[in-house]
Amino acid sequence: MFAKQTTSSSQTVYHKYTGDIEVGVKSQRQHRLVQLCNGMRVLCISDPEAKQSVASVCVDIGSCADPSEFQGLAHMLEHLVFMGTAKYPEPNDFDTFISQNAGYSNAETSGFMTWYHLAIRHDAFGRALDRLAQFFVSPLLECNEVSVVHAEFEETLGNDTMRFQHLSRALSKEGGHPVGQFRAGNHSTLNNAEATVVRRFFDKYYSADAMHLVVLGALSLDQMTEMAVNAFSEVPSKGDTRIHVHEHPLSDKQLGTLVRFQTLGDVYILDISFAVPDMRMHYTRNVEDYVAGILCLDGAESLVSLLRERGWANSIRVSYSDRCTAEFGGIFHVGVTCTPEGFRRYEDVVALVFGCIEAANSGGPLEWFYRELETLDRIAQVRALSSDLTEWVVKVSQGMGNPYLDPSHVITGTLQTCYRFDGQEIERFMSFLRPSNCRVMLGARNHGIELESEEPHFGIKYRIEKLVSSLNTANCTDVFCLPTPNEFLVPVVPHDNHEKYARKPELVRSTGQCELWVAEIRTGVVSFNTIYLYVENPVSGQSAQTAMCMRLFAVIVRDWVNEQLQQARRAGMEYSVSAAANGLTIRVSGIQPMALLLLVLQRILGILRRQPDIHEFLKHKEARKRYYANLDHQTAPSEMATWYPEYLTKRDAWHYSDCLRELETLEYSKFLGFVNQLFVETRLVMLITGALAKTEAEAHRILDESIAALAPTSPISDFHRPRELAHELYPGTYQYHVAHKGVRNTHNALCYTVHVGTAGNSRRSRAMAMLLAHMARRAFFDQMRTKEQLGYAATCMWVGPGKAHGTNALRFVVQGASNPWFIRLRIEAFLHAFRYGYLDTLSDCEFAQTVQSVDDACRGVRVEQMAARFWAHIEAGHYDFDQTAAVCTQLHSLRLVDLIEFWDTFVQAQNAQRRIVVHVWAHDALRQPSGDIRLYAVPVLALHSCLASLLDNNTYPNVTLQELDEFVRGCARNQVGTGKALNKLRALIAHFPGEEGKEKQTSQLQCALEMALAGAADAEEAPQCAPQWRLENAEAWRTESNEWVVDDYLSFKSKHPIHGLSIPFHRTTLD
Repeated sequence: MFAKQTTSSSQTVYHKYTGDIEVGVKSQRQHRLVQLCNGMRVLCISDPEAKQSVASVCVDIGSCADPSEFQGLAHMLEHLVFMGTAKYPEPNDFDTFISQNAGYSNAETSGFMTWYHLAIRHDAFGRALDRLAQFFVSPLLECNEVSVVHAEFEETLGNDTMRFQHLSRALSKEGGHPVGQFRAGNHSTLNNAEATVVRRFFDKYYSADAMHLVVLGALSLDQMTEMAVNAFSEVPSKGDTRIHVHEHPLSDKQLGTLVRFQTLGDVYILDISFAVPDMRMHYTRNVEDYVAGILCLDGAESLVSLLRERGWANSIRVSYSDRCTAEFGGIFHVGVTCTPEGFRRYEDVVALVFGCIEAANSGGPLEWFYRELETLDRIAQVRALSSDLTEWVVKVSQGMGNPYLDPSHVITGTLQTCYRFDGQEIERFMSFLRPSNCRVMLGARNHGIELESEEPHFGIKYRIEKLVSSLNTANCTDVFCLPTPNEFLVPVVPHDNHEKYARKPELVRSTGQCELWVAEIRTGVVSFNTIYLYVENPVSGQSAQTAMCMRLFAVIVRDWVNEQLQQARRAGMEYSVSAAANGLTIRVSGIQPMALLLLVLQRILGILRRQPDIHEFLKHKEARKRYYANLDHQTAPSEMATWYPEYLTKRDAWHYSDCLRELETLEYSKFLGFVNQLFVETRLVMLITGALAKTEAEAHRILDESIAALAPTSPISDFHRPRELAHELYPGTYQYHVAHKGVRNTHNALCYTVHVGTAGNSRRSRAMAMLLAHMARRAFFDQMRTKEQLGYAATCMWVGPGKAHGTNALRFVVQGASNPWFIRLRIEAFLHAFRYGYLDTLSDCEFAQTVQSVDDACRGVRVEQMAARFWAHIEAGHYDFDQTAAVCTQLHSLRLVDLIEFWDTFVQAQNAQRRIVVHVWAHDALRQPSGDIRLYAVPVLALHSCLASLLDNNTYPNVTLQELDEFVRGCARNQVGTGKALNKLRALIAHFPGEEGKEKQTSQLQCALEMALAGAADAEEAPQCAPQWRLENAEAWRTESNEWVVDDYLSFKSKHPIHGLSIPFHRTTLD
């Protein structure tokens, strides 16, 4: 079935599959499966419609291969291969190359596999493949990534989902099962993993025989094959190095047990895990998808509907772990997100699940439902032809490891899109879904009993009990209804038309009551239709209370919609109802005909006019209260830090604590009064995109029917229309300090936002800000994470003016164990070094290449994303549909000298006109009181915090900030060098802590001292002048460095003028 071939350029031998490859859905793609002489199989796909070239390599080795003394080694190896190879030795050569060519890459490690993928411009694909192949040929493996791996692990410590998943696996470790290995790794498991240990692991397991490659791009099939074969034939063959595990991780000891475990957040987790057999040889049957489809139905008298009706749960999920990777089979999970009442009655919840399983078994397998799933899968395949290709390519590469996979099924088999109905196999699989063959895990913050055991890595407290032997399912089987045929299911056939889309939407109606926009968008294989509807009203954005009422109403409506329209979602249609700042946004989309989209929209609009009863109000109110309370514990510090620039500048941005406070006092009568006011005064804005095969009249009809369904009393006058506006900050630097409440969180974070340009949406400012962010992104990551290892997360991004703050901005975010003061010093040092070490040395050729890369990224929007881009402009009221083309034109008009002048004007620390610096402190981090923050310069505060990090008891040294400040000023005045100053500092502090084993903290202390000395010397030479305005009445206090520390964000922004950004300036009008 494989015929010998050779490449034309290097005469490299490979073998080409000569049979037919099943593709499921026909398209313009061409496919070729080849096997290299080293045993690696490669699937090459030529797609003339592809926007980027994509590759994914899957290695059938994961954490289950970790030595027990070095758990997390496979994960660390995944990091290290990116850090240089013999052919490309620079530590960040790969990432830099990908970034320069408008691409991205990533990797991930699971129990039995590790996969690496990239997407890049077509003309750089061959060079990217060569670099990727060298990961597996000659990686240097010389860098130390333990700190980064540890930081990545620490980021998950407060995440209850990650904690549950780890405990679920770790319990099998008691029996010595490799699935129970600690996947992530941390300091305690990897500190002694020297380079030789990593090298031995790589040499033993990373073999071409255990790898699978998928490449997809717009080049011809012969070109794709040539590049892949030439690059990956070098990967050495070491035989079959896969880990073969036949014993199931859910042993007899674990089956029939209840595991209670403690969560950090106020959440209630129930998971029923079934031990199921190896189904890989039955991949053409798709049995697991059939069972999951039955259990996940969301409609009248379905399992989730019954759980909601009883007030026991909000949602369910079904998943199948280790589906394609292990001989022992897999674990079939039925997960339930419980309410407090469902947690208390968990036995009834479990009984209801088994009752529904019994009911589904009673009538035997439903072949019509199986065929319906096949049609649904075909719709998903058609959509995948024009969507993001990376996920599709990764999934195929993962599935190629199935040893039972027929070469002709290399696509349909890996995507689980083969459908051969086998009722007996379905019944056999469902026979394993019984109480005696499962383990139940129950998570909550408080169980009311002692949890005597503790997992060592995450510190999860748990207790194992015997599961109740008999479950009362007698009253459950009769109430569960089997599915009915899907009314939204229609055959979808891809076409061979070329892409066609409007450059901007057309405004076809504009009255005081409504706006109607239309745009033709057609991809090369399918028409993707979308209806957006914005129901604007003047009451929802007036205060934190009305904003909270709108969000609560949107959540209730989503619940109703999901129950009534679950068949539409199963048919591949998408719909959403979300709270906007001044109303509700509804979106309906799919590749189905526009008539079906309209049917869904009509039903949503009908649901909107329902009034929630008091039981629904109380249920969702309590759920939202738990959601907001959990944000304090579950949100990553880096993410939390990025919220506050918007809170400080956006007029109607409300902190989640404000929302929680309003929820506490919100009564049903007040909420109902708000709902009754929603449709008194309204204005509808609609965008319809898609094939628009009929006429404009259909769009007018859709809008008219929407108006009739909502029946608004009167339109909003232009004067009363709400505007989303931002506050214009006075020039200066603004500090905001936040304490993270997650008890397991050990990370701090700093978000350093620099406003660039003037208020408004200058295309030239936008172009320069985007270009600078692209240039700085890789250098910032390399410096902060790779070289200085300040933390796992280190990102630089451009933030558009939009609604958040009114100007373009550059944002630098770092999360890690280092204190925020020190992180800030290092960010400002990077800004200086980037200016003089990068921009000053950039060649004309490198500048032109970077400009082209940003241009490619701007224009590289998939056709199906155009509707969302149009809608963003319409909803914001900007109507700047030519923005992308105009910004790209500006990009090519820029000179390097323009960029340097822009940087010097807005970014350089001493020149920056407006900066917002948000410090997020870990739960137990030492933090100076606000009085000290106002009195001392940032470098002195950073030095003080670095001294504290050397102490073992998490306390400050005996030296006060005042003494430390005087010490620094004295050393600077006398021109004492850093080395001598450090010795003097050791003498100054009684019982100076030992530095052995704390090399990183010592290095940071020395760096902070050096920067404090430099800052003091500069202050002596050029003392700063006080600002000309005062903000004390706005809860903001001036520091010694003439910066403002903000205490109350609401009071602060109330004292700043509004610059009126959202007033349209490129509005389209009717002829």
